[in-house]
Amino acid sequence: VAKSLFKAFSQAKDQWLAGLDQGELTNATDKRYAAVRAIVGPDPLPYGLEANLPTIRALEETAFKQQLTPRRMSIDELFVDPEA
Repeated sequence: VAKSLFKAFSQAKDQWLAGLDQGELTNATDKRYAAVRAIVGPDPLPYGLEANLPTIRALEETAFKQQLTPRRMSIDELFVDPEA
C-alpha cells in the first residue's frame, strides 16, 4: 500500500510541477509555490526519505527530547521507504 500511495502522489505532484513549469498558476497556492521555487529550487515539496532525512532526524530528536517517544527511534522504525 505504501508503495502504491507514494507512486500515486508522486505522479500527481509531477503533473502539478509540470503545470507550474508551464506557468499554469490557477490559485494562490500555486503562485506561492512558484515563488518558493525561486528560493529552494525546482521541487519545493521533495518526496522520499533521502530528500527529507535532515528534517526527519530533527523531528525524531525533538520528539524524544520532549518525551513523546520512549526512546530514540531509527528511521526504519518510523517510516516505510516506498522507494526501496
